[in-house]
Amino acid sequence: MNNNNTNSNKNLVFASLQEQQEKRIREVENQFNSEFGTDYYLMAMKKD
Repeated sequence: MNNNNTNSNKNLVFASLQEQQEKRIREVENQFNSEFGTDYYLMAMKKD
């Protein structure tokens, strides 16, 4: 794995989202990924 990608994951910032906000950001994520394919990614993640 590329070290740059591994290191960038350490700097993730998580927002506190309500249920509807989380649903909407996942919709945006899916639309972005559909439009831009595999060249760029937008990912919504839940911090456990």
